[in-house]
Amino acid sequence: MNWSNLSLAHKLRLPIALVGFILLALSIVQISALNTISTDSDHIENTYVPAINLTLNADRDLYQAQIAERSIALGIHTKNFIDMHSANLNQVQDRINKVRGLDIPVEIQQQADKFLAAYSAWRPKSEKLVAQTTNGQLSQSDATEMSTNALDKEFESMRDQLDALGEMIAAAAESLHADNMAVKDSSLSVILTLVVIAIGVTLFIAVVVPKLIIRPINNLTRVLESLADGRGDLTARLPTTGDDEVGRMAKSFNRFLDRMQTLVCNIQLIVEDVRASSAELKSGADESQALSKQYAESMDMVANANREMAEAIEEVAPPQ
Repeated sequence: MNWSNLSLAHKLRLPIALVGFILLALSIVQISALNTISTDSDHIENTYVPAINLTLNADRDLYQAQIAERSIALGIHTKNFIDMHSANLNQVQDRINKVRGLDIPVEIQQQADKFLAAYSAWRPKSEKLVAQTTNGQLSQSDATEMSTNALDKEFESMRDQLDALGEMIAAAAESLHADNMAVKDSSLSVILTLVVIAIGVTLFIAVVVPKLIIRPINNLTRVLESLADGRGDLTARLPTTGDDEVGRMAKSFNRFLDRMQTLVCNIQLIVEDVRASSAELKSGADESQALSKQYAESMDMVANANREMAEAIEEVAPPQ
């Protein structure tokens, strides 16, 4: 595509279309980035934040269940501790099941399953200890020994699984947040690049494009002025730098000048022929005039001779 061959309309439309395309790309990048960031932010808010809260509350409930178990093992058999033990155990399982029901990665669900497996192994033992202690089937010393040793080791192992679950949820949320920041930074870079390009194209349209469009018109105007100033140089031609409207007009005017130059040349030839014929006619007229003059002179001589002859005859003739 040659710029000089484009029509004036296309020369105006092309830069404007380019700016429009850049603005469209800028809008698409902005909308895409906003959608991605908004989706990920909603996912963090609706999934990972509740998951972290549920995990932290489950950890708190687990500790409260252990405190109730330890208090009962130490001989405090109040209904308050028994109810606290049972309620917190139920809340732990309910909260982790809710975590599993969220839209979380498979590896986090697997970690939740590991915790639930450890929890399912520890809970019956803790409930049995509480039941036997409150019923008097287990002495205080044995209950304390079991609560602070075997069950405590299982509790710590189980809690490690819960801590790992919380760390995995926090890491996933942090990773998604980092992805959001990367998308934001990348989008910002693309947007700044497009803005710089748009500014450059706009400056090009404002400074260069008018010159590219007006320069051929100015050249055409200068040549037309030189033709119209009275010198009548028919050998001058308009510059034809392209196939746009100005170029086609220049070509048409040049063809007109070619025909006009040919016509003038033919007229000059005719004038020369007429001039030559006039010279010949003048020469013939001059010769005719000279011959007429000679003829007149001869006639005068003849007339004079006749007159003299008549006079001589009269003198010679006898008188009557």
